[in-house]
Amino acid sequence: MPRPIRTILQMFTIVAVLASGAWNLLTIDAHATTRNGLDDTGLMDNVHELGIRPDGKEVWAETLERHLVVVNIEDPNYPIVSEIHLPGFSSHPISELTFSPDSQYVYLTEALQCVYEPDCVNLGFGDLARVLVIDTTAKALAQAIPMEAPFTPTGSHAISPDGKYLYLTVADYGGQREGIYQLDLQSQAMVRFVEVPGANHISISPDGKSLYVTRGWDIHGPPANLFSVVDTTSLQVTSVPVGNQPMFAAVSADQKKAYISNYLGNSVSVVDLVLMQVKTTVDLIGRPDGIVLTPDGEKAYVAIVRDASGIGDYGPGTTVSVIDAEKDVYVKEIRVGIEPASLMIDPDGERVFVSDGNANGLQPAEFHVIDAVEGVYQRSVVLRKTAFYAPTGIDVSPNGSRIFVISEAQKSLLAIDPANDEIQAAFRVDPRAVKVSHDGQKVYVYSARYMPDGNGHFFVIDANSLQVLKSFDLGLITTHSPWDSIAYRIALNSSETTAYLAGGDGDEVIVVDLIHDTVVKKIWVGAADNHFIVPARGIAITPDDQKVFVSSCLAQNVSVIDTASNTIVATIPVDGCPSEVKITPDGRRVYVQRQAGTALMAILDAQALAMIKSVDFPPMVGGVLDFYLPDDELSVYAICFDPNWVMVFDLVETNEGKVIDATIRTRLDPFNAAITADKRLLFVTNFTSDSISVIDTSLNQVVDTIPIPLPSLQYLPFIQR
Repeated sequence: MPRPIRTILQMFTIVAVLASGAWNLLTIDAHATTRNGLDDTGLMDNVHELGIRPDGKEVWAETLERHLVVVNIEDPNYPIVSEIHLPGFSSHPISELTFSPDSQYVYLTEALQCVYEPDCVNLGFGDLARVLVIDTTAKALAQAIPMEAPFTPTGSHAISPDGKYLYLTVADYGGQREGIYQLDLQSQAMVRFVEVPGANHISISPDGKSLYVTRGWDIHGPPANLFSVVDTTSLQVTSVPVGNQPMFAAVSADQKKAYISNYLGNSVSVVDLVLMQVKTTVDLIGRPDGIVLTPDGEKAYVAIVRDASGIGDYGPGTTVSVIDAEKDVYVKEIRVGIEPASLMIDPDGERVFVSDGNANGLQPAEFHVIDAVEGVYQRSVVLRKTAFYAPTGIDVSPNGSRIFVISEAQKSLLAIDPANDEIQAAFRVDPRAVKVSHDGQKVYVYSARYMPDGNGHFFVIDANSLQVLKSFDLGLITTHSPWDSIAYRIALNSSETTAYLAGGDGDEVIVVDLIHDTVVKKIWVGAADNHFIVPARGIAITPDDQKVFVSSCLAQNVSVIDTASNTIVATIPVDGCPSEVKITPDGRRVYVQRQAGTALMAILDAQALAMIKSVDFPPMVGGVLDFYLPDDELSVYAICFDPNWVMVFDLVETNEGKVIDATIRTRLDPFNAAITADKRLLFVTNFTSDSISVIDTSLNQVVDTIPIPLPSLQYLPFIQR
């Protein structure tokens, strides 16, 4: 049951006075907020797929997190008319959007990852592989059509002009086959299957006689790299070789030419459909993905989902390429958002709608509109606003009565009363790490770039009065903006006389004397040839204060620092981008989180300084930014940024079907976590949703969602007294 609406009745003004002599003012506005955090609004994440109704009335935007937002594109203001959240977890990827010719229904397919379902034993094949049918008038799921074993949908489909048949790209993983599955929408039965190895995208001719198929992947091995035309009556397949990893195809209105985006070929192949041969190849800058043609055949628009920044496949694209479809030559780039992939053109050919795959924290969930006639950018359509705070790092008082949260967007440390949803103080110190003292009386804050001097600073705050007890300069610390949305770490010795800071000039650890307020030493823990400033994130100190363990993602290791000499005495190889580090209460084992690959955790022997065990992680989970390790070491709570959940992973169970104890859905983009002293409540920041999820670890459920209240006024500029 949703929790009742709790209204904050008071407005109050907070002045945070800093020891440096500067202060900031923040006014908080009273407002009503629903605390359950699981309604159907505000859940739009990265916009991966777009669909447009054939009648031209609406654009439907879809995210992998099973959320749909519907926009009225007849209204020049582009209002949102509906939000739909489909059942299930976000590990269950959904597909392209295909509308019935009469615009009455929209079809999606899904292939559920059963390993994440709490009731997997009760699910049959048809529960895992199915076609979802949504009524476009009611804006609700109308039915789910189970598919026949062994065919699993792979995400693309096309509907016959009379609306009777849905053609789907499918895979038979056991039989190692891919192809086209023809579904009778009235009888809900499979009509036939035609094997087309490597089929990954499908479209259909206006007369329904031909299917156009790109063949850019293959479960057997290398992609087929073909473009095929399938006769829907005879099932005869005619193919032509195109570029490397063809993704999408757009066919001219007269059915004489097809344009195929070659993702790894950095090009578009222009195919003469009469002769079934490549007429020409248009080279592009970056990785082309979605592609559309204007109805008049004059222009082709191509989404560039990865750029040519030198980062390879990992550089996000920001443009749409324009091709003159009469001369078949490249014309120009149109700058849009980040990671455009899906393109749709309205029936009149006047507008191209472009997805935006980057919508975390400081970026809104949106899509973009291009004037298809003039070939110029028009506007963006915001589906969910940016986060005002973008909370990252977090720590909590031992009894859970006060939370200390880093606000990335406001460059502030917030002190929050979770009982009343009140921000009790805001310290605008550009914090990168926060740590509550062992007894809960102090809060330690590390700022890598404290303005106005730009040097690093260290703050000690009274956790009760919320006054700054002292602050001191750490000197110039180099940081790099692409990596700024990272919570650094502070490790304290038991007497709290020394702090070890992870995150500074590349892979450095800064040793700070808290008695004399000085930097004792900077210790390089990264790779010798590291030219990137990627701060070490994970750091922990043994209970006996003798060793500090710190991770380096780029060096692929964990360094062991002797605290007596402040020198590295050992390095332990840990692949998979090691990040967060936790040490067991007895000091015997070190748990190191990995951010790459399928190995979740490396368990190290703190005495032998060697790896004990590598813990595998189920596939299809990315963006694990933090973890909580219970004292019994039987499980681990993985904070999963991308799927929007906290996964409780069984560290003992060897049966792959039982390794997931719980999948706890949070709000958007869970970032970091902090636990109360009794280990009962786990507080998790939600980077994009401006909220904190509270998880009861005895129930493995979210028992509260704390919204960070919006201020009535923005932060005032920095004012010197």
